Amino acid sequence: GLLRSGADDLGRPAMSNSKVVATSFGRILVAEFGDITQIVTANLAAGSDHPISVGIGATLALWAVGAIAILGGQNLLTKISLRRVTQIADVIMLVLSVSSIVSAAAGAR
Repeated sequence: GLLRSGADDLGRPAMSNSKVVATSFGRILVAEFGDITQIVTANLAAGSDHPISVGIGATLALWAVGAIAILGGQNLLTKISLRRVTQIADVIMLVLSVSSIVSAAAGAR
């Protein structure tokens, strides 16, 4: 079932399903609050005649991204190590950062 009993691999007591849901909800809420996604959604809603539709679309998009991350992450870790995934993510973030700096510098001229 969805509820786990016993202990995890580190010897910690397993959390109930509701505790896992509450913990992941809280952490994601705090981490994403004020993120660019919320700012873009607020701008879209403010400039739209249909702000509820914007909210529904944004919610569905975030659910889809979450599902892709969960399913893709589980499958990815069966093929390569978490360390390698982290290294790849680091390189991607570095490239995006440099691209943003170059773009901002070019726009400032």
